Amino acid sequence: MQKFILLIFIFTNAPALVAKEIRVLADPWCPYTCTPGSDKEGVIIDMMREAFKGTKHSVKYVERPWTRAIEEARSGKAEAIAGAYLSDAPGFVAPDVSQGYSTSCFYTQNSSNWKYSGNTKSLENLKVGVIEGYAYDDILDPYIASNKSNRKRIDVVSGVDTMTKLIKKLDAGRIDTFVDDTPVVEYNLAEMGGKISFRNAGCTKSQRLFALFSPKNPNSRAFAKILSDGMLKLYSTKKIHEIYSRYGLEEPPPLKLLK
Repeated sequence: MQKFILLIFIFTNAPALVAKEIRVLADPWCPYTCTPGSDKEGVIIDMMREAFKGTKHSVKYVERPWTRAIEEARSGKAEAIAGAYLSDAPGFVAPDVSQGYSTSCFYTQNSSNWKYSGNTKSLENLKVGVIEGYAYDDILDPYIASNKSNRKRIDVVSGVDTMTKLIKKLDAGRIDTFVDDTPVVEYNLAEMGGKISFRNAGCTKSQRLFALFSPKNPNSRAFAKILSDGMLKLYSTKKIHEIYSRYGLEEPPPLKLLK
């Protein structure tokens, strides 16, 4: 009986296991999350690698379609997702310091004179291209959800090459507009040779970008703390400027704590 009680005490007081390899999932959303194993894996992946450098943990970046990335991390099959708004994955654990900001804008062919008015009324006569599983903002998300089955209004692309698909669809006139982050659109247009150009037809409000940690992992809060501390160090040492400049981005946003 005493041995049994002792065993219970040992197992209930044992420290939680900490993963040595942190699997971070994302779809290609360059310059924030790019190609795993390349010399430029993405701004957020570079930040995470710097933050976890010197700890007993390592970061492994794995490419997934966005909806699958969220599902796998939510179920505990992976430790984190990268390049997310808080609204992308409710219930995930966020670091106190964000990994950047994103402003999604509408793009049209250069011949168009349509402008986004800041509400969904201006979208009603357009076919809008969006990416499966993406959160945009509290104005667009309900509109997309309620019109998702109406192919005359919403065209949903999925997979891991979604930005290229949207660019090609708009260039071919198969959609009237698509909405996405400005640096992502510009980066991908440049990667495609700069032969295609679009017109910015208005933007949504700016939102913070995060690496978010799985709600199923008992170590997620510890991982988020390491990332927050690492981000503070990146700002204090100006290392964050080096990371941004590698991808041709302007100055990083001012440091601001989530809480």
